[in-house]
Amino acid sequence: MRKTGSKFSGHGLSAWLIDVLVALAVTATFTVSTGTIDGIHGYSQSIAYRLQSEALLRGDLAVADNPAELRWDWVWSDSGVHQPWGLGVPILRLPFEAAARLLGREGFPDRLVFMFYLFVAVLLFLRVLVPTARDGPRGAPDTGGRAFAALLGFLSPLLIVLLSTRFDVYEEAISYLIFASIVLAALLYRLARDPSLPWFLLACLVAGMLVAIRPTGVFYAIPSAFILLYLALRHRFDTGWILVGFVAFASMPIFVAVTNMFRFGSPFRFGPLEALTLAHELAYAMNFSYPYLGESLASAARELLGMLFELEHRLPETLEGVVPHMYRPDLHDWQSAVIRYREYYTPTYPFWVAFLVAPAWLIPLACIVRRRTGVQGRKRWLGPVAVVSLWSLCATSLLFAFYLWTPVISTRYMLDFLPAFSAASCITLLITAKVATRFIGRTGLRATIARHAAMTVLIAGAVFWTYATAREGIASRPRGYDYVQAVDLDSVTASLRQRSPAGPLPRVYRCGQVSGNYGIPMNLGGWNAERGQPENRACIVGQATILFFGVFDCLNLLVEDFPVRRGADVERFSPGATRVTTDAGPLRQVAIERLDGNRYRLRFCRSGPTLRQRPWNDVMIGWVEPERLTLGRAPVRLLAAGVERLTPARSPDTSNRQ
Repeated sequence: MRKTGSKFSGHGLSAWLIDVLVALAVTATFTVSTGTIDGIHGYSQSIAYRLQSEALLRGDLAVADNPAELRWDWVWSDSGVHQPWGLGVPILRLPFEAAARLLGREGFPDRLVFMFYLFVAVLLFLRVLVPTARDGPRGAPDTGGRAFAALLGFLSPLLIVLLSTRFDVYEEAISYLIFASIVLAALLYRLARDPSLPWFLLACLVAGMLVAIRPTGVFYAIPSAFILLYLALRHRFDTGWILVGFVAFASMPIFVAVTNMFRFGSPFRFGPLEALTLAHELAYAMNFSYPYLGESLASAARELLGMLFELEHRLPETLEGVVPHMYRPDLHDWQSAVIRYREYYTPTYPFWVAFLVAPAWLIPLACIVRRRTGVQGRKRWLGPVAVVSLWSLCATSLLFAFYLWTPVISTRYMLDFLPAFSAASCITLLITAKVATRFIGRTGLRATIARHAAMTVLIAGAVFWTYATAREGIASRPRGYDYVQAVDLDSVTASLRQRSPAGPLPRVYRCGQVSGNYGIPMNLGGWNAERGQPENRACIVGQATILFFGVFDCLNLLVEDFPVRRGADVERFSPGATRVTTDAGPLRQVAIERLDGNRYRLRFCRSGPTLRQRPWNDVMIGWVEPERLTLGRAPVRLLAAGVERLTPARSPDTSNRQ
């Protein structure tokens, strides 16, 4: 391996103290702005990560083995109840939860854990960008430049607004991904100009960890892996150390794939698409299909650009009741008319951000064309600039392609782009500073005054934009997404109390004779089956219905055609369009029997190996064709649903009358 420089101009005690103070200031500003901690309240209302950490401490992947513990958007699989927001953050919390247990506490304040990792990320970011002795006067950014870059990345007003609307597990996962990705961008910049083996190994570890923090972290990890390999070969690292680095990188994705297999039945299933929700239109889209998959590339790209870059956003005044607001046709310009679940509750990027990041993306293209990436001497700074620009461009492209046709789109998903946009913005400003330096010079009183004045203007402008945008965004929070940010230990303890185990399930549910969900929160979702329903609402179903049964081989449905008028059209039930799936796979429709009037008996049976033998099995029923998915009820009443077991001598086509 080539010998590297080892003297760091920023490694004195005073330099460390300045960076620590900057990191503390950023952390404190972030905490106050978002309300991360409210007085003595340092616990999150969401207990998903806490339960997952406790499960890991007891050597289990499932947070519970009883479906009574299911909550909104959680997953029920063969191995139990799971949260679908990754294992990365619970792993980061393990040392703190273990320490709390040793001290006899119920749990460690998770908001303090969040603040700790934010502080570590900011401090590491600042230290990674410290100039080295080999850089000379044209090396890395000075203290002011590093502080400005930290402000731009970690104190983005969009992130502050997001966490000020609500600070649930959804937002927490994205925040950890943003912090880790920004640190990774700094590590790549550092490695492009300084062949440091410790930084290389750390970058490999951080890049792999992104996949565990949030599934979309893979779109930052993939370009990072190729760039790290390129830098390792360019710096002529020993082959053994390169292998060590990529073992560090691959260890976490392999861990995620293996745990996905145990948690969700496949290494490529991460949980979000398997989550159970009472929003039946969304449940249908995630389990079967949805019309937006057929949207043209041009229309899908236009919608995503319209959500990503703020032209004229119309945030709802309220999201109480949630579902109807997610299907509004007038959320933003360029929105497609095709139905899609759109969660719109925070502002996104101003349109001028596109003009700030675009110049940075042109650099790697120019370097490839002119073969200038490895040029030394006067143009050496293009090396790290091109590397970070390429990383930003690749990550943005992958994220953009991924979100084009997803069944769900949310304004918080747009913050997945934040690390890439922040890195590109810093590169554009760095290029501007380099160009300006050629005109005002590097030395002399005029140059010194100009540099300090420019940095003062940049920092003041960034602070003003952050303050103004955050203030406006917080003031326009929709009702329903503005609840209390932190709670005390007593509230957490109450949330952690185990619910009564779900009891034995009936083999047949009959409309009008159901008195409850049998202790399973998601059971009977999308079906008005309880007693006392009005005549026009009794037995109706949504676009999808969730039922829980014991062990079974076949499912029998007794239904009635119940037309629904949509505008000038009348939609009727199509028995052949009904489909059924479980977490063990889809069921095959084996019989359709027309009864008296508008009634049908539908029969579905397994087509593969016997369903997993367990006390509770979830069944998802889709009532319409994907192209007819819409908001509201399906044109059918579900009168009864029952299951049966088959003996080896019986055929699945043998009907068991309900």
